[in-house]
Amino acid sequence: MKQANIYPNGYEDAITENLTNYTPTPRNLSWMARYEANTMLERAMLDSGRDKLSAQLAKGSMENIGMLAMTADQLASMNPDAINCYRAIIAMYTKNALTRLERW
Repeated sequence: MKQANIYPNGYEDAITENLTNYTPTPRNLSWMARYEANTMLERAMLDSGRDKLSAQLAKGSMENIGMLAMTADQLASMNPDAINCYRAIIAMYTKNALTRLERW
């Protein structure tokens, strides 16, 4: 047989087809290997969940601090003498929010 009859477009098409349609054969893993793989996956999922929760807590705290700062500005325009009280309240809230985030 000639090469042109077996692979009319050359060897490259056959190689590309074999590479794209390759499915690895499943291998039997030991009980310990499966256990360790599942444990690693569980840890990764828990770490990802903790990270998302931490980010949501930080986002919520920043939004609250921003809202408090805007409210303090509006109230200070009505009563400029109380600006120091507003700043103290915002500082206290910020300190407590940081403590909560550090504990988390």
